[in-house]
Amino acid sequence: MRNRIASILAKKDLTESELARRTGIAQSYLNRIKNSRINPTVATALRICKVLQVRVEEAFSTEE
Repeated sequence: MRNRIASILAKKDLTESELARRTGIAQSYLNRIKNSRINPTVATALRICKVLQVRVEEAFSTEE
């Protein structure tokens, strides 16, 4: 699964640590998601998207 977390963070002028604080998700876990090392659960993806104020389709893609 590909994601656009890094570009969305840059566009919104947010840091990974700020996203971690706002979502309550460990920064190390977010980093692994952002770098496509792991896929988030649906619940985690929704939490991330809610904080970033984007649709899931905008942040995550199943296209390789």
